[in-house]
Amino acid sequence: MVVGKEAYGLYLLDSELVKQVELNAGYFFDNNMLSSISESSVLCNQASKSLDFVTWHGRVGHIPYQRMRLLGINLNGVMHETPSLCDICPRARQQRLPFPLSTISTTSRFELVHVDTWGPYHTKTRVGHRFFLTIVDDFTRATWTHLMTTKDEAMGLITSFMQMTKTPFNAVIKVLRSDNALELRASRTTLNFFHSHGILYQTSCVQTPQRNGIVERKHKHLLEVYRALLFQSHLPLKYWGECVLTATYLINRLPSTVLHNKTPFEMLYGQKSSYEHLRVYGCLCYMSTCKHGRDKFQPSAIPCVFLGYPNGKKAYKVMTLDTHKFYFSRDVIFHEDIFPFSTVKSDHSMFPPPPVFHDDTSLDSSALTPGSPVDHMEDPAISPTLPVENESTPH
Repeated sequence: MVVGKEAYGLYLLDSELVKQVELNAGYFFDNNMLSSISESSVLCNQASKSLDFVTWHGRVGHIPYQRMRLLGINLNGVMHETPSLCDICPRARQQRLPFPLSTISTTSRFELVHVDTWGPYHTKTRVGHRFFLTIVDDFTRATWTHLMTTKDEAMGLITSFMQMTKTPFNAVIKVLRSDNALELRASRTTLNFFHSHGILYQTSCVQTPQRNGIVERKHKHLLEVYRALLFQSHLPLKYWGECVLTATYLINRLPSTVLHNKTPFEMLYGQKSSYEHLRVYGCLCYMSTCKHGRDKFQPSAIPCVFLGYPNGKKAYKVMTLDTHKFYFSRDVIFHEDIFPFSTVKSDHSMFPPPPVFHDDTSLDSSALTPGSPVDHMEDPAISPTLPVENESTPH
């Protein structure tokens, strides 16, 4: 506690200040008042000198001990003291412990695999997907994504992935790491499955996604590329699944500083990836139709939009602009500076249908019968005889 003397609206702490106020303001104090003020000044100085570190620490809002040295107040008499435990400081400002930087701690492929799920997204894909599963190999940073309708599909996809690593890569997963999500929770069935295959299953603590940080950062990277592809192509949101799969395809072929500027594809397969086949996502393209079943008056190509690279095929994934059906084809001509969905209309007026002859006398009227070339092209149910995409194909 500090004792002071109030005079004329001021707190006077020493005799010199009293004299200065008296001379400047024209006030005069008697000897008794000066004596009282002088005694109060002594008490204040004695109280200030007797303050310990804890008191000063409370006065300045419990700032750290090191920062108290930077204050412009008289702390010379107390800074030599060792700070005692303060119960207020950790409750007010304690933060979580730092996590180690991202480094590769493994020495071979599939020694450690990170898995995580993303979703649900408020907009379903064209076939009802709302989630996707991400699998990342720690050593190569190679990434696999699988679209899912529900999270219950995650365990089945992980099982299939484990079988996939054995034949083409001759490798066995040793450690599988995930967060504490319900779909991957260590149930008795899951633990028995991992134990039977000699796999160590690790999970992170609750509300600690940093422990599964590699796949969490991979999600961030995937969504960044996904947004770029979506904004570039102007596609509706229901095609976000194709954007995610294409983003994964591209990221696996991009250099990474963690891999010393190598690509995950190179680390996984031991050879550099080619970029000659890449095309601008969402651009206009024309897919050649098969000659089988096509007569002389049907078009040899139809307008499509490019939507990525199918898994396990040396082909392109395209969608027709009239029927919105998906096909795989290698015979595609691209126009990479035109994006159909940026100006598309409901009637697709920028891609008019073939002309219909009404008054051409050279065309025999008997040819305009059901099944003729004109009727065939006007039938919206007719589509090129190309293999239709299998929706269950993993990417």
